[in-house]
Amino acid sequence: MKLILSRKGFDSKSGGCPSPIFDDDTMFSLPIPDDKPRLTYEKDLRHPQADIGELVRNLTRGRINANHPVHMSPDLDPPDGGCPRLFDQVKAAASHLDNQGVKEGDLFLFFGLFRRVELVKEHWQFTKGKPRKHVLWGWLQVGERRMPQEGEELRCKCRNNNTRYVASAQLDLGDGLKGGGAKG
Repeated sequence: MKLILSRKGFDSKSGGCPSPIFDDDTMFSLPIPDDKPRLTYEKDLRHPQADIGELVRNLTRGRINANHPVHMSPDLDPPDGGCPRLFDQVKAAASHLDNQGVKEGDLFLFFGLFRRVELVKEHWQFTKGKPRKHVLWGWLQVGERRMPQEGEELRCKCRNNNTRYVASAQLDLGDGLKGGGAKG
């Protein structure tokens, strides 16, 4: 089994900010903005601690609005339970993983930049004095590696030259964990 570390998130490299750590210690990895009409922060993303659209608008000081489209990859927590947990890679990234021989049974570990947030006077802000930190927040053990089919409709829309990694039903490391998931 190969372990693949994959940095994901909405940090400074994508024009955003660290993802939030809430006061109950739950986290939410903010997906990166995308130019294609797909999912949006406001209407499609949920967390029990926050309206994600409002949170993103506040934390980016309005640079990114709540209706901005996002790219959900990896998609480790599909809302309807019927969609598989999946991770898409395109172009050079897909070729790199192909050249490394990533296959069924291999394990992606996702990490990103996070920082504690608080709601002050109905406005989300980063908690003063709390540092940014890189956090391992999700995993996906490859159960199937395939090319998406033309017109395939899942939460994470596909592009040409794309490889889709679908999570296994169970993580081979035991403890009854699903093949893909995220720290909530």
